[in-house]
Amino acid sequence: MNRFSCLASFFLFQIINPFLLSAECRFGLLVPITGEYASGGEECIAGYNVAKSRNDPKKLPIKFILEDSKAQAKESVTLFKKLVEIDQVHAVELMRSPVGMAVNPLSKSLKIPVIGAVGHPGFVVGNPFAYQFWPSTFDESKALAKQIISDDVKSIYSLTTEDDWLLAFQDDLVKNYQGLGGKIIASQNIEPTFNDFRSLILKIKQSKANAVFMGLAPNQLAIFIKQFREAGMKQTLYSTFNVKYEDVVKALTKELLNNITFVEVDSLKPKFMEQYKIFSKDRIPSAASYSCYLTTEALYQACEQSINQKEDLLNVLSKMTAVDTLDQVIEVKDRRAKFDILTKKFVDGDVEVVE
Repeated sequence: MNRFSCLASFFLFQIINPFLLSAECRFGLLVPITGEYASGGEECIAGYNVAKSRNDPKKLPIKFILEDSKAQAKESVTLFKKLVEIDQVHAVELMRSPVGMAVNPLSKSLKIPVIGAVGHPGFVVGNPFAYQFWPSTFDESKALAKQIISDDVKSIYSLTTEDDWLLAFQDDLVKNYQGLGGKIIASQNIEPTFNDFRSLILKIKQSKANAVFMGLAPNQLAIFIKQFREAGMKQTLYSTFNVKYEDVVKALTKELLNNITFVEVDSLKPKFMEQYKIFSKDRIPSAASYSCYLTTEALYQACEQSINQKEDLLNVLSKMTAVDTLDQVIEVKDRRAKFDILTKKFVDGDVEVVE
């Protein structure tokens, strides 16, 4: 049995074996199905399925070949080569910056477009075949910095995992927050496997910082928050959208989550949310699900235009200026999709938009 057959059945749509059917448009889908970012991969697949459900496979010959990136750079490079050399895909949809940045050189040299949820600011720089369907870390961190200033927080201690996206987010947050008059007490980087924060929490306490930015991986966030509050720390906590991952939320009580503030893409689109419930009934759409929905829509629309107008797919993508979605038209400029960014906060177990 194919290792992804059970997963495909779970998400209602079968990922077709590329060796069984020929197709005019063939795309790779490189997302984390296992590993610490697996819940984000599930949300991505749900968004992908929303886009796929809107397109009739009988009218549009298009195939997606699913591979598990595990959100790991080395694994993703191997799978990218497999998708290109064996499956002969025309483009690859992907998520997470470590994945996107790792395959970027191959994308450029092989002229295979990569498109998806990659927020690293360097993703589209130097590679004309890269398309960023996630806000840049500068834009997201700017929104968070403004909220921190609005909360009258004078100083923050930044704690960040050594990860392409998280480190870029921290760098831009420091620039944006300092630019608005805030003070960075310290910027501490930690390894992805680090999980005993007690000594660092003591440093944070001694620093007298007003708040803490948690630029941490999902597998570290719940541990840090528990240890932070157990130490009697009262400072306000800020984070990336990683704090909204299902694994993190399930591991914490609503009291521990209360008042944690983060930013993410505005995925609260009425028509999209209605369709999303079909594929993920118990979840509210996240930035990952909406980004993957938008990316998949873009590939469907590019494929359709390429076939109908008998135009090379590379040319179609290079001229893309917008993607038509269920709720609105999303602008694409300089190979970057333009998103609205929301500031959100956990309040009594729920997530509320901060006005």
